[in-house]
Amino acid sequence: SGTTTTMVVDPLRDAENPGTGCVCYGITPTVTTLNQFGGNFILQSAGTITTLENAGGLTQIDTGTLTTCNLRSPASRVDWRSTTTLTTLRVYKGIFDASESAAARTITSSEVHQGGIMDLYNGADNITRTNNTVKYGGVVNDVAGSYAFSP
Repeated sequence: SGTTTTMVVDPLRDAENPGTGCVCYGITPTVTTLNQFGGNFILQSAGTITTLENAGGLTQIDTGTLTTCNLRSPASRVDWRSTTTLTTLRVYKGIFDASESAAARTITSSEVHQGGIMDLYNGADNITRTNNTVKYGGVVNDVAGSYAFSP
């Protein structure tokens, strides 16, 4: 529990546990900015991440709140299962995956760029995008099918 202004997940900097990451279970962190460069970060509690900057590795949000999500590398992957509203999603590179949970969720604004994938097909057709996704290339998978966009 507690508030952290900036948290860094970088397995290359962790000499005691190389290649690992962080699991938040049973605690409720409040993180203003989470910078991830590799490894795994799994949120399994009612914590809050205001801004996620994923430049590599897996971020899994099972519960809790994620407000802004930026995927910046082909090695970036975000597995979003939480039922809270994601205000801003930008997939510059990597994979944003919402397919693993049939829970109803909302994304307020989103954009996908060349090299980015948004997988919103969860079999339940209940992921709402308040605004249309802005497309600068990339791929969006949803209930209607899979669409590739030219930049």
